[in-house]
Amino acid sequence: MSEYPDVEMEALVSAVARVSGQTATVVLEDFGVFLALPLMNMYKHLIPGDWKTLDVIEKTEETIHHVVRVQTPGAKPPVLQTIRRSEDEVVLTYGSPRKLCALAIGIARGVAKRFNENIEVTQTKCMHNGAPYCEIVFRKGWKF
Repeated sequence: MSEYPDVEMEALVSAVARVSGQTATVVLEDFGVFLALPLMNMYKHLIPGDWKTLDVIEKTEETIHHVVRVQTPGAKPPVLQTIRRSEDEVVLTYGSPRKLCALAIGIARGVAKRFNENIEVTQTKCMHNGAPYCEIVFRKGWKF
């Protein structure tokens, strides 16, 4: 695992968006869904067997991001803050100069896919709309 300059990722996202006709937000979210499984496999030793999607979202900062910062000098995962409002809801505060909140949403969707769960996602604040941070509400979705 290594770090790449942000401009390289921005160029790749722009190119994929242009070629696919999708927005950069959709490209980042789809990429997050794709990344979720490899990331979960890489850090599965940090994820207890009884955790589900909302648990992973709630505990990412104190488990996975903490280890990433210790093991990979120079790594800059975003600092995440979470509030567990209920068994069925987690509020994530995302703040990063990279403004990759769409990637975070995609990773959460990919985690839910890995657990065969549905989640509802509502972004109530976004840095792309002038907010100082992003606030994303994740709720356990229901299957009918």
